[in-house]
Amino acid sequence: MESRKRINGLIILITGATGFLGSRLIECLVNGEYEDDIIIRALCRTPNKFKGFSQNKVKVEPVKGDIMDKDSIKSAIKDVDLVMLPTLSFINNLFV
Repeated sequence: MESRKRINGLIILITGATGFLGSRLIECLVNGEYEDDIIIRALCRTPNKFKGFSQNKVKVEPVKGDIMDKDSIKSAIKDVDLVMLPTLSFINNLFV
């Protein structure tokens, strides 16, 4: 019997989607097998550089925003179940 990952029916926000870590994180999630659909909101400053796509049960949709802009983050996290911040390790004093 094939085992499946248990991340099901989620909306996931990933920051830095066009960067080194963010793009690889999206790639890993897209290549997984899931029982239910997953939506990945790919936060990036220039969403025209990142085209949305669907693969298996995963839909990736670009969202314009910047980790340093509180308003864009508030908008991007609406209805999100999980936030992944691979960019956070590169930002100093973000929450000060």
